[in-house]
Amino acid sequence: MESGRLKRELKVESGEWRVSIPKPEFIVLYNGNEDMPEQQELKLSDMFKDLGEGEAPNLELAVKVYNINKGHNEELVNRSAVLREYSTFVYLVKEYVKSMGLGKAIQLAMEDCIRKNVLKDFLEMHSQEVYNMLYGDWNMEEALDVRYEEGEARGETKGLLRAAQKMKASDY
Repeated sequence: MESGRLKRELKVESGEWRVSIPKPEFIVLYNGNEDMPEQQELKLSDMFKDLGEGEAPNLELAVKVYNINKGHNEELVNRSAVLREYSTFVYLVKEYVKSMGLGKAIQLAMEDCIRKNVLKDFLEMHSQEVYNMLYGDWNMEEALDVRYEEGEARGETKGLLRAAQKMKASDY
């Protein structure tokens, strides 16, 4: 392609204009708390609820997921100073949160990173945004976990109640 511009081609057989574009690649850099492999591929069609056995989807999206937690994909992480520093920052927050509250852990990780010249300029300029984003994001994850556990407990209670009602109705 000439200077990154899209090249238009006339497809005579179909009578349509088509635009040639670069092959897309979709990646996710994973740094969550769940155990994940170094690399995996996720496909959108795996989530389609009504796709029949052996049926090809009309739309497919494959996403490569790379685990960038400490000790994973270090060659990839080390290709970019920013990615390496980001990974270090997230690691520090995760370590500190084991022994203190989340807010204090985020604050201490930011202070340590600034002192060690890790994401220093970015953290100095955007520390409040980083704090708000991480605090809100991690609290949302905790809230969703609690909601799930509460839902399970409600489901178990309803199941036990139904079983007791059936036993009573059948003079068990």
